[in-house]
Amino acid sequence: MSQTTGPRQPPPEDHAANSGRERFAAGARRAASVGGKGLRIGALFTARATRAAGQAADRRVTEMVGGPARKRVIVLLAGVLALSAADVAAIGAAGEPLKASLSIGNGQLGLLVSVVALSGGIATIPVGMLADRMNRFRLLSVSIVLWALAMIASGLAPTYTWLVYSRIVLGIVVAVAGPAIASLVGDLFFPHERGRVLGFILAGELIGTGIGYAVAGMVTAVLPWRAVFFVFSVPAFLLAYWVWRLREPKRGGQDRLAPVTPEGSKRRPKKEVDDRAVHDRVRDAGITPTRAGVLDEDPARMPIQRAIRYILKIPSNVALIISSALGYFFFAGLKTFGILFIAGHFHMGTAVVSVLFPIIGAGAILGVLFGGRVGDWLLGRGRFSGRMVVGASGYVVVAAILPIVLLTGSFAIAFPVLVFVAAALAWPNPALDSARLDVVVHQLWGRAEAVRTVLRTGAEALAPLLFGVLSDHIAGGGELGLRWTFAIMLVPLLASGVVLFRARRHYPGDVAAAAITEERFEPDAKAATQSAG
Repeated sequence: MSQTTGPRQPPPEDHAANSGRERFAAGARRAASVGGKGLRIGALFTARATRAAGQAADRRVTEMVGGPARKRVIVLLAGVLALSAADVAAIGAAGEPLKASLSIGNGQLGLLVSVVALSGGIATIPVGMLADRMNRFRLLSVSIVLWALAMIASGLAPTYTWLVYSRIVLGIVVAVAGPAIASLVGDLFFPHERGRVLGFILAGELIGTGIGYAVAGMVTAVLPWRAVFFVFSVPAFLLAYWVWRLREPKRGGQDRLAPVTPEGSKRRPKKEVDDRAVHDRVRDAGITPTRAGVLDEDPARMPIQRAIRYILKIPSNVALIISSALGYFFFAGLKTFGILFIAGHFHMGTAVVSVLFPIIGAGAILGVLFGGRVGDWLLGRGRFSGRMVVGASGYVVVAAILPIVLLTGSFAIAFPVLVFVAAALAWPNPALDSARLDVVVHQLWGRAEAVRTVLRTGAEALAPLLFGVLSDHIAGGGELGLRWTFAIMLVPLLASGVVLFRARRHYPGDVAAAAITEERFEPDAKAATQSAG
């Protein structure tokens, strides 16, 4: 007799195992569900917190600069300078693969940077004439488009010669930026605040350098060197569009952007300061004008040769131009050989120093903000030559404290000194840029800045070559050669500070001469400016 059997039952131990796996799977599903919700909540919270922080920062910046209209102009002008700085970062980051691709050496690589400054210097004088006669925002916008196209051409370069020619075109934005920005700041912002405003704008150049190195480094880590130039061209087209949309102000300060305090602002009201134009205060103080600075012909119609001769007859302006050029000369040498010197002197890897270098650069950003504010503060309290003193003090401080870095063997001691050196090198720039606007009539602002830009770009182009050659031929080269090179180059930097300090006595008379000339040839504009102020 056969026996009927039902379905085979799993052993008790198998049933327990299956039950355990099911419980584990159910627990995992519940954990994933909870975790997914947690991730979504965390992402949502982070996004909202980031947006709130960004909005708070934007409100704070808007309050600091005096309203959204002023912020828009400052940010876009700072962006123009950031473009120029990012170009150097592109060459630096793409250096090694670029050399291998085009079979060039360090000298040819350095020429790619120098040729931009040299071509910009050559083009600056005619561009300065255009800045005194044309719509400056449109001029800037066109130059940015050309810059972007030149960056694309650089990325497409099949040969080294092609790359050099595309770099020459890049110098156009360097040539346009100096005269156009200086002239626009003079017409859009009040004299007593120009240093502070220029501090914000010049900070864009330093921030652009840092961002440029970071972006270029990330791009070259995963893509060919040509991609760096394409990446930088994209924001350039957007910047050109936004700059084109800005409204050109009237010449002579008749169309300035008055600061606005947003509703609900918690900022404390500022103490009362003398916010009249520098020209008005100097004239009311009875300052005797410098005879060479008083013009007998309309500056707006002066031929370029006579305009340049006049600009170079203003004593304090000559000192300002020379000192500024020497400051940029030393800064260019420090940027070029600073990492190499620090790595060799303190026996550190260049990769480590490269990470620390942006912190030193942050000192420069704080420096331009500090210098602009202090120069305006001194001027607001009747110290007519305050901006000159601020400029001179920066160069003298660098010459006094940099030897600490050259002599010490401790990086812990040297690092904060280097941060302060970067700040001291940077804080003269907004003060000196503002002082140049004070001593030159507004009809010549573009051409005067062009003369200064020629010397500045020439100094920046010459610095890497001179620093390099001198360091190779002194004290056996190497780290010791660089150390002696920095020590020697402190002498002209110190001299520029002394010359600037001595030239401060000419500044009030030069300002008075500019005031008389403007009143002589634009009395209606002068009256409109006084009523608006």
